Amino acid sequence: MFYALTIVVFLIVTGIMLALQGRAVMTDLDQMMADIRTVYDANKDTMEELKTQFSDDYYNRALAIEYMLELYSDESWKDQAVLQQLSQLMEVESIHLMDENGVVQYSSSPASVGLNLMEHESANKFWPLFQKGSQVDHVIELEGKSISSGQSRIYVGIRTDIEGVSVLQIGVESRVLGNLLQNNTMEGIIEKTPTLWTRTIFLVNRSTGELTAITPNNDQVVEFADGVSGLAYVHRLEGLQEGGLRTINGMAYYVKTTITRDGSYVIGAMAQASSIHEDFLWQVLAVLVGILIVMLIMFGLIRRYLRRYVLDDLQGIERQVVRLLEGDYDVEFTTRYNTELRIIALLMNDWRDSYRSKAERMTRIMRAIDQHVGAFECLLSIHSNFFSDNLKQILGLSDGMWTAVSKSPQAFRHYIRALEESRDPKTGMIQIGDRYVEMALFESEDAFYGMVMDRTTEIRRQQVMELEAETDSLTGLTNRAGVERQIAAMLANNPTKGILLLFDMDRFKSINDSEGHPEGDKVLRKFAAILRSYFRKDDVVGRLGGDEFIVFVSESVSCEVISNKMHWLLETVLMELRRYHETYGFATSVGIAYADEEHSTYESLYASADSALYIVKNNGKNGFYIADNKITCPVEKCKDCPLCCKRNEVLVEQGLLPPSVVKQDEVDELGF
Repeated sequence: MFYALTIVVFLIVTGIMLALQGRAVMTDLDQMMADIRTVYDANKDTMEELKTQFSDDYYNRALAIEYMLELYSDESWKDQAVLQQLSQLMEVESIHLMDENGVVQYSSSPASVGLNLMEHESANKFWPLFQKGSQVDHVIELEGKSISSGQSRIYVGIRTDIEGVSVLQIGVESRVLGNLLQNNTMEGIIEKTPTLWTRTIFLVNRSTGELTAITPNNDQVVEFADGVSGLAYVHRLEGLQEGGLRTINGMAYYVKTTITRDGSYVIGAMAQASSIHEDFLWQVLAVLVGILIVMLIMFGLIRRYLRRYVLDDLQGIERQVVRLLEGDYDVEFTTRYNTELRIIALLMNDWRDSYRSKAERMTRIMRAIDQHVGAFECLLSIHSNFFSDNLKQILGLSDGMWTAVSKSPQAFRHYIRALEESRDPKTGMIQIGDRYVEMALFESEDAFYGMVMDRTTEIRRQQVMELEAETDSLTGLTNRAGVERQIAAMLANNPTKGILLLFDMDRFKSINDSEGHPEGDKVLRKFAAILRSYFRKDDVVGRLGGDEFIVFVSESVSCEVISNKMHWLLETVLMELRRYHETYGFATSVGIAYADEEHSTYESLYASADSALYIVKNNGKNGFYIADNKITCPVEKCKDCPLCCKRNEVLVEQGLLPPSVVKQDEVDELGF
């Protein structure tokens, strides 16, 4: 029996050690990959700074080329040879000169002459340079594509005053920036990382299966035994994210992989199995010797003392426990010898008394339990806890947290009392992570017990109903009720901070009348998508009904910033809905009002924005107006008013009114 027990213990310990060894190897591999990611994350700021310096450098080169072209007194700068000399001098790949329509008129590359940037979607970032009224004076595209070849290129475009030329654009090979960033990329970091010869870190491109980087002091290949390559090679690596033992480069390796955050690469780490197994065998041998020694000593001691002092009393306690479990609560636990078992017998008597009361209480509690109700009882006298099987799940506790709070009655009572203090006084609910529970607690002299009811399903159902009640079904934006509630709540917290924008579609009815409501619904959804793209998640974006939309910006934004945003938004609307503009005159009018001491409620702020919208609607439409609370004359008079007040200046600037006769200084003299 001794030898059998020794073998069993040895096998158990060996199995545990093997599992721990495998886990330790995987942990080491995880740490190796984590170190690479940590260095890469630390270098991100450096990469962004290098990109900024690179952009500034080539923007200045474009300005320098413009300056040198302006120095030519004749038109010799139009010669391709001159442009090629300039491109070599400024160390750029190409120079393109385009007219106001986006057509390349002159270029250092003959193949580029005649290309029209306005006809190629890949060049859309440069379109604002050709648009009249656009405030954009230069564009830098670090991830561009060549129109003629489709290869990756870096482009810098600037507006220019050179005669016959609207935009000057330079092209730079992408490898220039790549070489600059090389030491800070994932590939560069891996290729510089020193490792033991038995440890390897590598990087594989998920799109091609190409090995792009590997630590320097290892074999520079990572090949499976069957020679799989390409996407199948990538899939094989992706299947090792939990780790495994594989034959690579003709040897057994522990391998573990992970995918980079951007999804472009697979990072892998591997360790030679032979070196790990050799260390493990020595450890097993040492453990075996230790187990044999300990087992010999223990076996001798047990044989000597167990029979004399323990077995009789243990058998007596066993019989008494059986009687107690059978329902005999009058049983008395006693021992023959004055050993530690006598203390156990006294504790067993306390347990018997507590078990008697426990049986009564738990019977009462368990009758009310279903899958959404958990029960517990903490018996202080015997330092024991009793839980229903579903209690851990209802409380949403991890294995580690459950072990910590359930280890003693005092710990569990402290945890439950802490939860009770976080109870919502209005609803009586307690939120635990993403769950909602309700508790009924009871306490006596030596016991703490109660029930925990899971109300998560009911609360979630109520939340979904509330969300659906405040959502516009057509556009997915917040509806009128939701808008009014959210804006009122924001103004209640900060009455003088925020901007309200009212949007009204001009001639939208013509679209509905001519093409039907389905087409009108399509326009409404498209307009809603544009609004979402121009405002933040924290801003309230909603539809009040019909063709009227509303936005509330809770942050303080200057008039200049909001004006620029409106110019771009209105241009985007006309661009995205161009067909309706050209066919029906479709456009958008916007009224804007700032919250202040006089306009600190939703109703007053809405009225101010509505007045501003009325000004735009009655003075040409397709524009915006920011309400000025100091101007109080009726907005209907603006069209015929000769005075150049601040409101008039805004409307004239947007092209909604002709210039006024009376200037601003004369308006000030009249007291306006």
